[in-house]
Amino acid sequence: MNNRNALFQQLFCGLLCVAVFCSLARHAHADYVSLTGAETSKNLLEVELGREELKLTLEISSSDASFFWPEISPSNDIASLAYSAEKLADYNLEIRAGDTKLNPAYYRVSVAERKKRVSPFAGKTDLRTGQKLPDFPTDKTILKVEARYALQGIQEITFHPPVDKSGLAVTNIGFTSRHGTTVVNNFAYLSQVETLQIDWDDPWNTAFKNLNIRRHNRAPVMSFLYIEPRQVRHDVLLRPSKLAEWNGQPFDAWTPLDHTTRDALTKATKQYLNAKNPTLIDEKSAEPDSTSIVFLQATVSGFALIPESQPIEQGSTLIGYRENYAVASLPSQVDVQWNLFDPTMRKVPTLIQDPAGPFPTHTTTDFPVIEWANFLKNYSEPEGSAVLVQSPRVQIPTLYPILIVAIFLVILLTRGLPQRWHLLARSLTSGTVGLIFVIASFLILPARLVTPLPAQINEPQLTQASQDLLIQVAVAYQEREEQKLKQALSRLISTTDYESITNNLSRVYQPLTSVGGLGQTRDLRNFSLQHIERVEGEGDLAFRTIAQWQATVEGHYWGHSDRRQYQVRADLEIRQQGNSWKIAAFTPLKLN
Repeated sequence: MNNRNALFQQLFCGLLCVAVFCSLARHAHADYVSLTGAETSKNLLEVELGREELKLTLEISSSDASFFWPEISPSNDIASLAYSAEKLADYNLEIRAGDTKLNPAYYRVSVAERKKRVSPFAGKTDLRTGQKLPDFPTDKTILKVEARYALQGIQEITFHPPVDKSGLAVTNIGFTSRHGTTVVNNFAYLSQVETLQIDWDDPWNTAFKNLNIRRHNRAPVMSFLYIEPRQVRHDVLLRPSKLAEWNGQPFDAWTPLDHTTRDALTKATKQYLNAKNPTLIDEKSAEPDSTSIVFLQATVSGFALIPESQPIEQGSTLIGYRENYAVASLPSQVDVQWNLFDPTMRKVPTLIQDPAGPFPTHTTTDFPVIEWANFLKNYSEPEGSAVLVQSPRVQIPTLYPILIVAIFLVILLTRGLPQRWHLLARSLTSGTVGLIFVIASFLILPARLVTPLPAQINEPQLTQASQDLLIQVAVAYQEREEQKLKQALSRLISTTDYESITNNLSRVYQPLTSVGGLGQTRDLRNFSLQHIERVEGEGDLAFRTIAQWQATVEGHYWGHSDRRQYQVRADLEIRQQGNSWKIAAFTPLKLN
């Protein structure tokens, strides 16, 4: 039975890999997605290493209590199980240093709720096999074990789960670990005895002997080249330890990242990386329009921005250095000459991403150039435009038949009039022909010389105009240069209260991503107006509405693809100015 469980786990991991890369990868919201499914296990272990201490937090399903405490009697009363388990002062998940079993310095068992976790595949159908993948456990109340162990002077520990005679775990145990705030491994199965090697000086190097149990991000330096509308961007991600090594300075991984160290690292990074990686765009040397620096940490799902208030050690910190190059259109070729090699780093992971998607690769000392060539076949540059007012007008094809019939009627009537009425007939005929000439001239005049016929805009027309405006705003925000962005938005936004409107629009159209970049609205759908009222517009049409829609916002930074679906609700006022519609007021009411 246990051998079959182990086989199932291996098969399950393989099927997930195939499923995600074949069909589901485009819907991932982060640069790393767990493929093991271990986060849905009935029993979950969180391993936390401190300076010289080990802390374990274990969530145990009450139905599996007998595997961890064989001595206690089965019971449907989970509180009774917790009481009996805590009295034993130990449990069947041993921590050993060599052949020595470590006893917990602190041990507690309680009844608790399962921690909420995220899994993109839980309960979904595997598209390759048609079988349903394991879902999260249905029991939300579990036995929570908290234990602490002293590890002074210990460089290596082993985890011994409850196993059968074959050495395989008797039940599913999913686990994750970190050293300080550095992730050691993403979710994996603790299906057998596993050994953890500890580097107390630098948590980045703490790792399991089993190479299949590790975190997604392991390289000390990475490069990301982004080819986007109106912009080329080169992101470099590196550890502070590597920067110290390049500058010949000492490095203490446990030094806290505070305001002072942030400033020092920012200055040192800019000085060292400035002009280190020359960039050619269409075979011409390019200088960045701007550079910026953020501080990130590796997480179980990718990277996360480090708030200034968060306590974290430098050993768990990553420095993100960004170079931005504005371009008028998508270039034909981009080349980055990579010069950041050293004796301990002869290969650097890279990722190139254009509108077609990401392409992971690497640069080496033998081939030190990151190259991108434009092979896109169906790409169109984003081109914005004003939203014109569509005024109803009488159409020539429908009016001319009426005019022709009217001419014949006048001719027939005048032919039958008495002789003394000939003067009246001639006058009537001349007036009719003159009227026809005036109407026909009005219809065939150029549009710029025609005065639109007055008409009331109906609700569908107002809805369409409002939606078109908001879509064009998304196109305008593709501009990266401040002056060009302002020019594009000026076609869509009233000059009155312009700054306030653009500030509110930016919150919706360019929300901050989890890794410190600005997202871009790529899709706007299911648009509707929930409230409409006519407002005074100084002679122009003006409407105040409550609009609601759904938007897809994407941001690609540091190898992280942040793609989110937003529900947006806003107080929107649009006004006719000349022959176009413009946004006269915009206040977000909901964004989640």
